[in-house]
Amino acid sequence: MSDTPLLQSDTHLPDEEALFPIREVSRQTGVNSVTLRAWERRYGLIKPLRTSKGHRLYSTEHVTRVQCILEWLDRGVAISRVRELLDRPEPAAALVDDTDNTWQLYFTQMHTAVKSFNENRLDDALNQALALYPVESVVQRLIQPLLTQLQQEWLNLPVGAALEKQFLFGYLRTKLGMRLFHANRTQPGKTLLLAGLTSDTEEVELLLQGAIASALGFRVISLGTAIPIREVPLALDHTQADALLLHSDQRLDRSMVLSELPRLRQLYPHLAIAMHGHCSQIHQQAFAELAIQTSTEAPHLLMRKLLQPGS
Repeated sequence: MSDTPLLQSDTHLPDEEALFPIREVSRQTGVNSVTLRAWERRYGLIKPLRTSKGHRLYSTEHVTRVQCILEWLDRGVAISRVRELLDRPEPAAALVDDTDNTWQLYFTQMHTAVKSFNENRLDDALNQALALYPVESVVQRLIQPLLTQLQQEWLNLPVGAALEKQFLFGYLRTKLGMRLFHANRTQPGKTLLLAGLTSDTEEVELLLQGAIASALGFRVISLGTAIPIREVPLALDHTQADALLLHSDQRLDRSMVLSELPRLRQLYPHLAIAMHGHCSQIHQQAFAELAIQTSTEAPHLLMRKLLQPGS
């Protein structure tokens, strides 16, 4: 028998003790429902209440606990060690070994799978990581380091680099694209439009940012790369997007900074707009004057800025 507390259907709850369904906890924390269930079943990290029909309900304390779990994961602590740290008094922070071999294991599995063109093993390793960790953590601690390592290797690989890149990027485009497709059909949240402004932007990079945004509750529409900024209003008008995320790792053309982006802001004075990539630092002052959000911190923090009213 489960020791999960049962909440009777006629239980009265005052406003200050309001409970949330799992989808709302996912929206607030960015941790998908599959991961929340895994944390509950495998590690006992969360013990939600249950309705008489078995539906999970979470309190504000549960949400706070999830956020604490995320803080430990951000420090590199393995998910299997988090419970003992949560249950310890504050001095436990000094006892943490921030080295988590789990990420190295997933990294090695995926790296080997790319080198052997083994899509099943590649998918198994990524699925295992996504089941236990938030998308943000998987992107930052697994996928991005893997891409960085492989791109360095491809520079010095006389034969096979193009094949490996096409194999991995093809897999990621399909995997991430399908996740966004299914999430968009079930999420009623705000709509986020993604667009890469320069040809150097890989579509996979946009989809990774889209996956993070989706985990926070956005409906995500990706326009692809090398999109002329003057054509973005067409997509904004048709999709009625609530927010726009632009990406470039290059210095933008002078005309784009001084003319096209100001025109975009003039057309949509209340639209939440953010810039991601190296150009966000190159043109930081210009973006600030146009009320375009940038962040030197983790991508999910930039997404949260876009969710804020009046951003």
